[in-house]
Amino acid sequence: MKFLIFLAIFGLALLTVDAANSKRKEVSYSIRSTWLSYRKQDQCSCMCNEQWQEGVQDYHDGCERATSQYEGDANPLAAVVMDSFREFLTIVMESANSNSTILSSSGKSMLKSMSKCKKLDRSSMVILTEFEKVFPLVANDLRIVALRLSNHIGHLAKSFTDSVQELSCVFSQYMRDLLSSCRLTGCKKKVDLEPSLKKLQNLMNLVALISETLLKDCNPSIEAQQSVLVLSVIFWWFQIVVQGINTATMDILGRRDCEVSQNIKSLSLSFDFVLVSITQAISGVVASFVKNIKGFLSMFVNITLALNTAIKDIFGVFNGVTVTVAEIARNLFKSLEITSATGRTNIVKGVRGSN
Repeated sequence: MKFLIFLAIFGLALLTVDAANSKRKEVSYSIRSTWLSYRKQDQCSCMCNEQWQEGVQDYHDGCERATSQYEGDANPLAAVVMDSFREFLTIVMESANSNSTILSSSGKSMLKSMSKCKKLDRSSMVILTEFEKVFPLVANDLRIVALRLSNHIGHLAKSFTDSVQELSCVFSQYMRDLLSSCRLTGCKKKVDLEPSLKKLQNLMNLVALISETLLKDCNPSIEAQQSVLVLSVIFWWFQIVVQGINTATMDILGRRDCEVSQNIKSLSLSFDFVLVSITQAISGVVASFVKNIKGFLSMFVNITLALNTAIKDIFGVFNGVTVTVAEIARNLFKSLEITSATGRTNIVKGVRGSN
């Protein structure tokens, strides 16, 4: 596993070196066409012409225009972010058009929330400035989406939203501090992204632990599976935006000849590996994404283990999340009697090299 991680990160490093001095062509992506490709003929047309489509299109196009002009190492990393963002939007639109009430309502709520990011455009500084304003609003919207899953996964929805809230607070503070540094010192005062990345790792591990517990037990309800899938997709957006703002920061600092720490460069490649892995895994699925939930969740668990191993030299050994397998199982499998599994599973064991 470690060797595979090394190869993946080494490959990303080579990509960064090759593309560091070149800008890229913009990629075209149509929200409306993608939406209509998943819409069934007998479905209500009430979401076909709503304002969210224009807002989400502006969100995508503005980020694509700006990131295509990033300089240095930020450019290829931003290209990965945008590829993952397009795959994310496609999955959310597929979910919103599914026959599942859970996936459909969650997907539609997420799309409407994404449209709030319509002013991100032109440059890395504009993206940072505008996203700092709307991020708390979108993060809160996604917390509400997760809380609505309580009927199917119990208190796990609250555990997830608590972790989202912790990440949101730390990441919002990072963006405020960075904007203040750029305004007052020309970005010379260092602002540390590592606390945000640690919170992101915590959130990923919580979703992975829930997913692994779900996969290990027999006959989970389809509602529980779909609910955990929604949590993983919500996490995916946070992964995209944290890495997205990181690439914007790298572009801003690079244009001002300010130093980017070696730790952040290494962490950028490691979290880039997560986006590459998720995007490639989903794009390689022949069957419908929403019909291959267990396959996606299994892949998510493996990627989390790989990330924990890749960044342990910087963050240290991951100490686990605040909920146990027994607590997760009680919420996922309400009709089953839990007689064991009082500890945590391989999500924690994997980074210690146990069993």
